[in-house]
Amino acid sequence: MKRICLLLAAALSAAGSLQAATRPHFGGTLRIETQGSLTSLDPKSNANAEDSFLHDLLLTSVCDRLVTLDADGNPRTSLATSWRSERDGRSWYFTLRAGVAMHNGGVLSQQTLIAALSSANPGWRVRAEENEVLIQSDTPLTDLLFELAEPRNSICLLNADGQLVGSGPFQIAAFQFGHFDLNAFEDSWQGRPFLDHIHVEMNKPLADQAVDLPGRADMIEGDVAQRPSNSLVQKTQPIELIALAFAINRPAVSDPRLRQAFALALDRESIFSVLLRRQGEASASLLPEWLSGYAHLFTASQDLLNARRLVSHVNGLSPLSIGYEANDPLARLIAERVAVNAREAGIGLQPISQTNGRSSTADIAVVRIKIESPNPAAALATLGGALRLPALQKAQAENSAEALYTLESDALKDYTVIPIAHVPEAFTAVCVHDWQVNRWGAVNWGDLWMEAPK
Repeated sequence: MKRICLLLAAALSAAGSLQAATRPHFGGTLRIETQGSLTSLDPKSNANAEDSFLHDLLLTSVCDRLVTLDADGNPRTSLATSWRSERDGRSWYFTLRAGVAMHNGGVLSQQTLIAALSSANPGWRVRAEENEVLIQSDTPLTDLLFELAEPRNSICLLNADGQLVGSGPFQIAAFQFGHFDLNAFEDSWQGRPFLDHIHVEMNKPLADQAVDLPGRADMIEGDVAQRPSNSLVQKTQPIELIALAFAINRPAVSDPRLRQAFALALDRESIFSVLLRRQGEASASLLPEWLSGYAHLFTASQDLLNARRLVSHVNGLSPLSIGYEANDPLARLIAERVAVNAREAGIGLQPISQTNGRSSTADIAVVRIKIESPNPAAALATLGGALRLPALQKAQAENSAEALYTLESDALKDYTVIPIAHVPEAFTAVCVHDWQVNRWGAVNWGDLWMEAPK
């Protein structure tokens, strides 16, 4: 309906002199280039921040969610047309939109939705209750609506061929190593998207992307120094957490004094100024300041004197390793800088590349995680799952900044996770209209349209 209204409005405003090239219209292919890559269509796969744009693009354009958020971050209807809660937020009832067409020719069923939500949230009990879907938990789910709007709670399935099937405005046409293609879904319940196709090239270094814009690409992931004069740059708030995560099952890093020494030895300001080019903010908290309002209360300054003092009390100190994703140049640079800081504190640390994030091959890992929600409680609970900090799941029942601050402080006391910084996402595009990236990085791909060829 929104797209129909946009076309009507454009037609009315164009009654006199507006050129056809400026009117919203159907057709065209959006060509996107990105540094990240995906090897799986499984919606449950956890993409690191380098790949999260692709992960979210697929799940947002191909799938739908029970609830979505408006531009101000408020819940609104999507696959669910209404909802209500009982038992102080322990039971939530959702009425599903009727007759939602799926890409495989079927109709969205309660069973499909239940399977998707149960797989993504093992702690929930999801079942059909007459014409509603019921979500229950032993603890209050105060911010459930915000969690349901996150990409991880997309409603889709994998068919026998490993194809991702949803009800979103686009369906997968091809998925191969290095690129994938999406086609408009004519029967989308939201209305046909303006674009005919989306073509995505993966594993493209930012320098190559800059050369290809425009010409081979219409949109790239990043803000480049040399860009066309008619380009549009969109930036999010700082939504990516960069942190150190310790493999505490390894004896070499089991002493909390050693982990605290790492936190004190970190020169976050240098990492922020040099490696991140002052994009975002140096931080010792999990949530960024714009989201929590309390990030400034966490101490982020370097203290080498106390770091060396703590190291002197660690028994059997041995050389350690810090892992980073092999295809992530920023993570490599951060790992190398952390190794320099560690050596200044008397800790031997060797950076190593790996292909599985927090794998068992390294004592410490540089992790990059995108924060998917503008709601601090929902964001903190999701980070708890990604960082293996189960105590943060209690955030689901909290709604005050004071309670969330206490919860986060307690979770970080043992230094198994040490935050470093938060950075924004940036995108550059040419000839792309009605394109908005909101504060937390969400894009409505169905509303984008391209200028007609001249």
